[in-house]
Amino acid sequence: MQTGASRYDDDAGYNAPVDERVREVIHEIGHAIDDVKLTKASADKSSARAELEKNFPSQVKFGKEDELEFDENIPLDKLAELKAGVAKFGKARDALKAARAETGKRGVDGLPPVIATAWKKAFDADGSRPLTPYLAEKKTEFEKETGAAKLDKQADFLQETYAEAFSLYIAEPATLRALRPSTYAFFKSKQDQLEKKP
Repeated sequence: MQTGASRYDDDAGYNAPVDERVREVIHEIGHAIDDVKLTKASADKSSARAELEKNFPSQVKFGKEDELEFDENIPLDKLAELKAGVAKFGKARDALKAARAETGKRGVDGLPPVIATAWKKAFDADGSRPLTPYLAEKKTEFEKETGAAKLDKQADFLQETYAEAFSLYIAEPATLRALRPSTYAFFKSKQDQLEKKP
């Protein structure tokens, strides 16, 4: 990103320069928000695995792809607990495979991203134009690729568009609303939903 200052405006009329370094921090927060579902699904799987390893340290082992191996000497009075733990882990593992970021990134290596998302719809509704010079560079990178590599680069590009737009939504909402109304509406809808929650 280029250095410099932008403006921050809110409904109360507050207007002050925002250093570009602040925008970069907000950009990274945008990535974290994009990945919330992946982060939760990964944490749930790790927790379920840790629980099995703690409760059955010598009876359960995990292979490279999280496949389970069992010792035959499992006490009969522990079978129900083991079965419940294995089911919980299996559910969490499947949930991680199904999870995706708002921009379509998947949480398991080797699974292709899912590009058709609400975020891409909002982005396309605003003309699919890069919002910043940084995004223009990222777009050029993915347009040069072909095949599966192109899809991966497009997913990277969409992740960056989300984070950049989020940083503008926080730091310069009026500017984002003027330049990209559908993108602005995407984030505003999410904010409204969160504010309605108890």
